[in-house]
Amino acid sequence: MGVAEEFHDWARRWMELAAFPGPKLPDEEGKIAAVVEHWDAPIPGQGHWQRGRDERLLNRHIRYCRGNNRPDDHRPGEHAIEYDILNDESKHMNMCSLGATLVDGVNAVPLAKDSSGGKTGNVEADMLLLVRDEHKQEYRLLLVEVKVRSNHAWYAAVENLRQLRLLMEAVETKHLFHNRRPELGLPEHLPVTGIVLGPETFFSAKGQKGASVKPAERLVNRMRDEGRVDIRLATWDPDCMKPR
Repeated sequence: MGVAEEFHDWARRWMELAAFPGPKLPDEEGKIAAVVEHWDAPIPGQGHWQRGRDERLLNRHIRYCRGNNRPDDHRPGEHAIEYDILNDESKHMNMCSLGATLVDGVNAVPLAKDSSGGKTGNVEADMLLLVRDEHKQEYRLLLVEVKVRSNHAWYAAVENLRQLRLLMEAVETKHLFHNRRPELGLPEHLPVTGIVLGPETFFSAKGQKGASVKPAERLVNRMRDEGRVDIRLATWDPDCMKPR
């Protein structure tokens, strides 16, 4: 098996663990254990999956980086939340009980490329935010997966874990704000928190959406409690981002 195929299989395995048929996650403990095991596995591909410096993201005057960036453009649910977070300077958004204030951020952030030349191995994060942790008086990265209608909390948590795992080894992306905002004098290593962000209706809907919340909470709690990564489910309203 070649380098590209190995990475493709690794990336695809995450999505296999994210999806499930029926209303409830089967074999919950087994699925959580499988996700933890895959997190601990090394990323194959000898670094060929890494993206280089993305000049599009280095313009500090542009935060919302998707094509529908004009004020009167139509933006579907997830994009509307991204636009609200990134493009409303009047709010200088407080992350509520996350205890952080938004300093800078971008969306449509590439984390991995399909080295086979296709698209199935590409991985992108919805948003990467630089925040100031007011309690610890330090800067922190938030890697955000935004959901409104698509998928469910379990799927989003596994998807966010895949992104976090890549970010930990994606040299250029980890240092995006060092290059975008050099005047901040950011430390070499910034702590990272993964966020699955959606409106309350995303977490409370009937069927898979509602039933997947508890398994997702158990998964993210285990990842945090065992010191692998800080990841949280958070609820969004127009003025606030707060953990569930």
